Amino acid sequence: MKENKFKKLFEKLNALDARELHLLIRRLYHEQEVCHRVFDLLNDGVLILTNSWTIEYSNNAAKEILGVTDQRQALEQYVPDLSFLKQIMAKCKKDIPFAIKELEIKYPHKKILSMSGMRLATEHGGDFFILVIRDATATNDIIEQRVENERFSTINLLASGVAHELGNPLNAIWLRLQLMGKQINHITPSDKREQLQKSIDICGEEINRLDGIIKNFLQAIRPQKLFLRPTNIAAIVDHVLQVLSPELVNNGIAVHKNFSALPPILADEQQLKQAFFNIIKNSMEALPSHGNIFISSKLNATQLILEFADNGSGISEENMLKIASPYFSTKKQGNGLGLMIVERILREHGAILTIQSQPGLGTKIAVVFPIKDPSLPLFGSVEAK
Repeated sequence: MKENKFKKLFEKLNALDARELHLLIRRLYHEQEVCHRVFDLLNDGVLILTNSWTIEYSNNAAKEILGVTDQRQALEQYVPDLSFLKQIMAKCKKDIPFAIKELEIKYPHKKILSMSGMRLATEHGGDFFILVIRDATATNDIIEQRVENERFSTINLLASGVAHELGNPLNAIWLRLQLMGKQINHITPSDKREQLQKSIDICGEEINRLDGIIKNFLQAIRPQKLFLRPTNIAAIVDHVLQVLSPELVNNGIAVHKNFSALPPILADEQQLKQAFFNIIKNSMEALPSHGNIFISSKLNATQLILEFADNGSGISEENMLKIASPYFSTKKQGNGLGLMIVERILREHGAILTIQSQPGLGTKIAVVFPIKDPSLPLFGSVEAK
C-alpha cells in the first residue's frame, strides 16, 4: 500500500464504518505477513529493537546467527557486550545509517559479525532501531587461510634457499673429514692420533645432526604432492595402532575406539598415516604407565571429525602458546617439528586441527576433514574396523 494511500485513510479514519475498518486491518495484516516472509528469505539477520534494547522482531537469519528464540527479549541475552554498540547507536542521528565492521560473539557459536543499522523515530516521539547482521565468519576464515598459505609459501621459499646454501658447505666439510680420516691411518698410533680421530668423529656427528635438522624442517613446511584417492580413515588409524602396538603394550596404555560408520574421503593415505602416527605418539609420550587414549569419530553432511584424547599430563597455558612454534618441545629428545608436520599435512588436505588441554587432565586433539566430493557415498559405505 502506497504511503499517500495510508495518509488518506488515516485522515478519514474516524469516518470509516466497521466493515471498512475490518477490511483495512485485514489488508495491513496481509502486507505485514508478506514483509515478514520477504525478510525470512534474506541471508542477513534483521532485528527491530525498541529504545530499551528489546527485540521487537527478528527474521529467521537473525534467529540462526544469534540463537534468538523469541521476541520481546533483551538483546543482551544474545550479544553480551553491548556497551560500545549502544554508544554508537545512541549517538547516531535519526535516519542516518551506521555500520560496524566486526563484532565477535561466542554464543551459540563463536562468530564474527558485521552490523549495520539505522535509528528511526515514530510520530509518537519514541525511537527504535533497525539492525542488519551479517555472519562474516566464513569470509574471515578464508582471508586468514590465504594469509596463512602465503606465510608458509614465503617461509618455504626462504627455507629451501637456506637449506641449499647450508647443504653445499656441509657436504664439503663432510668430504674433508672423510679425507682427514683416511690420512690419519698413515700416522703412527699415539695419544694425538686418538684425539684427532675423536675430534673428527664429533664433527661428523654434528654434521649429521645439522643435516637432520634441515631435512626435518623442510619436511615440516614444504608442500608435498598429494596422491588423493577414496581413503578409509578408520583403516589408517588401525594401521598406525598396529605399528605402535608393541610400545602400547609395553607401557600398559589402553586404546579405546568409538567409530561410527565412516564414508571414504579423498586423501593421501601415506601422509595421513604420518600425521596420525605423530598425534598418537605424542599422546603416548604424555601418558604415565597404564594410561588411556580415546579415539572417536563424528560425522555430519559436510564434515568428518576425528578426536584423539588422552588422560596424560596435559599442556600448561604457557606452553599452549608455544606448541606450534618450530623447535619448541617439552621432550628431551624432541625437535619440536612434529606438530608442524601434522599441521602441514592436514592443511594440504583442507582439514583443521584444534587442541584443547589442561595440566593434569590430559589433551584432546580434533581433526576436522571436509567431505568435498558429493559423488562419494556419505553414510554406511565404509565400516570402521
